[in-house]
Amino acid sequence: MRILTLIMVLAPSIFVALYIHIGHSDQLVKKNIQNFIELETLAPVPSLPLLSKDNSSVTLENLRGKFLLVNFWATWCAPCVKELPSLNRLNKKLTNKGFDVVLISQDLGGFSQIEKYLKKLNIKMKYTFIDEKLNFSRAAKVTAIPTTILISPEGKEIGRLVGAIEWDSIDVIKMLERYKEKILQK
Repeated sequence: MRILTLIMVLAPSIFVALYIHIGHSDQLVKKNIQNFIELETLAPVPSLPLLSKDNSSVTLENLRGKFLLVNFWATWCAPCVKELPSLNRLNKKLTNKGFDVVLISQDLGGFSQIEKYLKKLNIKMKYTFIDEKLNFSRAAKVTAIPTTILISPEGKEIGRLVGAIEWDSIDVIKMLERYKEKILQK
C-alpha cells in the first residue's frame, strides 16, 4: 500500500519531468528568458580577484571592451552542468560579435577538478575562473546558481538571470543582441 501511495504522489512530478525532457524544453526556455532582470540603472561589477588557471589573481576589469556573459556555476549543480553545453555553443557563435562567455566556478577543488569536468563535457572556454572564497559572488549578490550576469564593455551590470536556460537558442541570442544595440546607442 505504501508503494502505491508513493507512486501516486510521485507520478505527476515524473510526468512533468518527462514532458519537459521529451521535447517541450522550448517552452521552458522561453519562460526563462522572461526571468532576465534588467537593471534600471547599470551597476558597477565588483573588482575583487578571481583565480585564473595559472593560479594568478585576475579581475573582470582585465576583460573590459566586450560584452561579458558571466556564468556562476559548480560541478555539483545539476542545472549548471545542463546549461554548460549551450553556453559553450553560444560562446562560439558570439565571440567574434563583441561577446565573451566567462565561467566562474564555485567549486573548492581547484582547477584540476573543474578542468576534468569541462573536458568530459567537451567545454572549451577561453575565460574560466574560480571564486575560491566566494567573495566575488557575495559582492555581486549571487544568491543561487546558476546565475548569469550580462556585463557591458565598460564593466557595468546590465541584468541577470537566475536559473538554467538554453543560452544558444534564437530567442536568447536576439535578446543579447537587443541589449548590445541598446547599450551601444547610449
